Amino acid sequence: MTQHLDIRKLLEQGHEIMRQEHAAKEQEVLGHPRIGSIGIVADDDRIYGVCHRKGHARQLGIDTPVAFSQEILFKAGEANEDTWDLILSAAKRHPDSAWNGKLLSHDDVPVKSHIPGVPLEVLGHPDKVLADDDGNPILGIELKGIFGYTTAISVYYENTPKNDNLIQSAGYSYFKKLPYVLAYTSPSWVKLQFDRKKYGDSNIKPFYRMFYLEWRDEVLWYRDEFQTDWVKTNITPQGIKRYYQLLEEMKQAKELGPRPTADYVHGKPNKWDACGLCEWKLACERYDQTKDYDGWIEDIKHVTTE
Repeated sequence: MTQHLDIRKLLEQGHEIMRQEHAAKEQEVLGHPRIGSIGIVADDDRIYGVCHRKGHARQLGIDTPVAFSQEILFKAGEANEDTWDLILSAAKRHPDSAWNGKLLSHDDVPVKSHIPGVPLEVLGHPDKVLADDDGNPILGIELKGIFGYTTAISVYYENTPKNDNLIQSAGYSYFKKLPYVLAYTSPSWVKLQFDRKKYGDSNIKPFYRMFYLEWRDEVLWYRDEFQTDWVKTNITPQGIKRYYQLLEEMKQAKELGPRPTADYVHGKPNKWDACGLCEWKLACERYDQTKDYDGWIEDIKHVTTE
């Protein structure tokens, strides 16, 4: 009888090795603020984007716990980048292509930028940058996969990108001094549940959706590719800088900033709680009552996904 290899075991071992490799890379840049953990402090002092408490913890080498199911999701997002590589490379071969230059990714176009009051450089690695024949960057592309119901609804029907994704795109646009596009890929059919009557559909087919970014007088505007109107946000270069300065202040004072908001950066309220599904919710609730910073650190270190 043929003995089959245990494929699940191989997958689990592969994920384990990749976790170890990721952890080793994180150690190499420990302490640096990251564009992958970016937000803004708006003019009203509310905080939007990636939770600054999570960004602060990442600088200390403490990552949010990731369940195995989430690892599968993350790898699907990385596979989306590989697919875009293939498609953009093929597009250059089209006789009517408007772009025939070089395709740059990650380490080809790194971000290393200083912010006043922040000792270490802000680091980042753009997903894709279209360049000319000489390698001069022309346009940046932030790639995001859609793997959830609410994001599909928001992007497809409501023409609204996620705060985290838009702010990250804005960060790369600002630091690289490039025009930018936030590009969503939804690779599977999304069956509508309670929203059939509202949108007049039973499902959403796989789709792409692009949001174009533009800076006007130090304020970010964006436009859905299928709309003519531009949407003003409260994202500014100063707000991005203030976010990273806040991380440094938290580090020095050993005090956490206030809870982030889930409201959209264009001013629309969000019905969801920014902290509702966070693994660190209980730790933050205890901190808000006790102001015990060291206790919070110990709490989040011991949070698991089990």
